[in-house]
Amino acid sequence: MTNQNITVMTSSHNMDWATPQEFVDSLPYKFELDLCATHNNAKCSQWISPAKDSLTISWERRGICFLNPPYGRSIGHWVEKASKEARNGTTIVMLVPNRTETKWFYYIWRYAKLICFCSKRIKFKRSPNDNDSAPFASVIAVFSEYDQPNMKFKAMSKLGVVIQPIKNTLWLPKHMEALHGTVHEDLEPPKKADKNKFRKHKK
Repeated sequence: MTNQNITVMTSSHNMDWATPQEFVDSLPYKFELDLCATHNNAKCSQWISPAKDSLTISWERRGICFLNPPYGRSIGHWVEKASKEARNGTTIVMLVPNRTETKWFYYIWRYAKLICFCSKRIKFKRSPNDNDSAPFASVIAVFSEYDQPNMKFKAMSKLGVVIQPIKNTLWLPKHMEALHGTVHEDLEPPKKADKNKFRKHKK
C-alpha cells in the first residue's frame, strides 16, 4: 500500500474505501441500515449518505446498524454519537482502527457491550484491484441496550479476541475521564491501599 493510499484511507474527507462484503457477512448480525456510506459501498439496502450527514440526524430506533466511519479527526464524533444513540433503542456495530491510546477509544471501553480485536488486517477496497491489507489493525465495537452480547461471543471469536467490558470496573487516566466537557462520575476510583499493610515490621 502506498503512502498516498494510507493518507487517504485515514482521512475524514474520503469515504471511497469499502469494507469487504465477506467481512460484513461474517458478523452475526442482520443489518438494516448502513449509517455512513455511498451508493458504491453501502452494505445494506438502506444507507445514509454524506449529503444527509449522519452525525446531524437521529439514529433512534433504526434497528441493527452497520457503521464504518471516516478514519480522520472526526472519528471521535462518530464513536461518541454511537455510544449515545444506542441508549435510544438502536444497535450499532462499528468498525474502527485499533487505537486504544486515543481519547475517543474511551467511549468504546466505557459504553460498548462487546469489543472484538480483529486478528487479521482488513483489505479495504477502492477498486477491484486493491488487494493490500490496511496498515492498521481493526476493532469491532457493539453499542446496544437490548442486544444479548453473550449470544455473539462464539461467532465473533472467529474474527479475533472478544471481550465484554464490565461496568464500574474501568479505571482510566485523568485525560480520558473528561471528554467534551463531560465527566463520567459513575466511574469509581480504586480504593487507596492501606500503607500500614505493606510496611515492614521492625524486629
